[in-house]
Amino acid sequence: MAAVTASLYQTWPRGAPEGFRAEAAGYKVGELLFNQVQFTPARFLRGPELLAAEGRDFLSLQAQLAGKERLSMAHGHVRLIPGHICLRDWAYAFESEATAMRLNAIMIPRHRPRPAPACRSAPRSCPGPWPSPMAGCCRCCRRVSVAVGTL
Repeated sequence: MAAVTASLYQTWPRGAPEGFRAEAAGYKVGELLFNQVQFTPARFLRGPELLAAEGRDFLSLQAQLAGKERLSMAHGHVRLIPGHICLRDWAYAFESEATAMRLNAIMIPRHRPRPAPACRSAPRSCPGPWPSPMAGCCRCCRRVSVAVGTL
């Protein structure tokens, strides 16, 4: 597990004398990776040296099942508690403090998401605007839609 986490972030254990531990089970479906992870308390750092270049990084849709995590990034702070779901963009550096936690995540290669019609009933009368190239936000119904594509 150390080799896998070392490619994502640096880790320092918090309170556990035996050091950082992570247990993970992953399932690959097409280009997507579905995983279940459990961590001991730790501090995480993903610096610029670990960011993939030329759009090779990924997005993750993460469901926090147990524990708490506080993320700090250049563009803001996020506090995750059980029951929270977040979309994390791994193209950005971050620092994180976490208690022992358990989460489910879907890892999505950056090239997979494509804008999808947000308003299927009248797509021509509802042209956007879209806040990012990753998602469509419909003016009339305010729904956000992202298509990952077929697996």
